[in-house]
Amino acid sequence: MSEPFDTPVTDSSALRSGALPFFTVSLIRLTVMMLVTFGLYGLYWYYKNWSRYKAYSAKPIWPLVRTFLALIFVPSLFSNVNAVLEEKGQRGMPFWQALATGMILFALAPSVAVIAKSIAVTSGGGVAAGFGFSAFEVSVIATLGQLSIMLWVQLFINRANRNAEVR
Repeated sequence: MSEPFDTPVTDSSALRSGALPFFTVSLIRLTVMMLVTFGLYGLYWYYKNWSRYKAYSAKPIWPLVRTFLALIFVPSLFSNVNAVLEEKGQRGMPFWQALATGMILFALAPSVAVIAKSIAVTSGGGVAAGFGFSAFEVSVIATLGQLSIMLWVQLFINRANRNAEVR
């Protein structure tokens, strides 16, 4: 007896023949768009990667949900990039787990900095509260850190989409 929520089994080779596994974009365009939109292009980048992967794998995933919960699903995205590369007989993405951890830590860094500074101020550590970076500086550093990781991952995504034109 089959489960009511099981998706039908399909021929994966027929599905994968025409669809690209991930979103192809040039590194220059990714950098410019991330800087011009102050990091909001990253949401579009996540959405496009998940929607392409959904079409490629025919898995019942929700790209919009995975975009808004990117901190939870970034390890899965990087793991999928690695798996597609290995499936195509190419060298996988080294240290994808560390890259995913870095994305999560960079995303949380501004919040942690604000909390740490407020704790230092409320506990009477006036001298300690004067040292360190401002919330804006931490946000800029975190955004640049995330951008550097996204560029590294995009190199491997473009390799997985080798036959595609880079826009």
